[in-house]
Amino acid sequence: MARDWKVAYFEYIGENSETVLQYFGDRGPRRCTDAENPAEYLLNAIGNTNTEKLDWPCLWDASGEAKAASTELERIINSSTAWRQGNGSDLVQARQLGAYSVSLLSQIPSVCVRVFQQYWRSPTYIASKFMLGVAGSLLIGFSFQPGQSILGVQNAIFSILMVCSMFSSLVQQIMPKFIVQRTLYEVRERHSNMYSWSVLILANILVKIPYNVVLGVMTSAIFN
Repeated sequence: MARDWKVAYFEYIGENSETVLQYFGDRGPRRCTDAENPAEYLLNAIGNTNTEKLDWPCLWDASGEAKAASTELERIINSSTAWRQGNGSDLVQARQLGAYSVSLLSQIPSVCVRVFQQYWRSPTYIASKFMLGVAGSLLIGFSFQPGQSILGVQNAIFSILMVCSMFSSLVQQIMPKFIVQRTLYEVRERHSNMYSWSVLILANILVKIPYNVVLGVMTSAIFN
């Protein structure tokens, strides 16, 4: 691009920039030397208006390369139009299927495997989850001993309340992981229509079920 956003060259660069250097070398006052950076040479040739009096956009419009590029663009546009006219029913069917290339039922297994790998590769989250459940159950189980008296019933009820209060800490451990996944989805994956946001939420719920079942069994056994 030259000044005023006018096209100075729109073709193949070539291996080691040979094609573009050949184009500017044939029309410019000098060629790019072997010791010179091709990018700096092109910037100086196009942007240095004090020493270069060549109108590169006009030279490009009058060149054979520009005519060849215009012909190629017209061929691509015409072939694309012909393909759309010949495959109109396929496009309508694709729109009817939705914005995603596969159905929601096909998205769930793939996203579940991905989320499971993310949690498996973060052992600190899994370890802290189990340590909280085991340590909290031991502390509550030894601190409140149920009995046959009114005080024992109060201890049992209060101990159950304390066990339930651990769930808030487990939720706080989940949020940082989920926020990272949500940010990645909103920035990259939602715009490319890789999968639905509902699949992301469902996958996070399904992946946590095995861990929570094991943790629930351990907590119940230790607490009782």
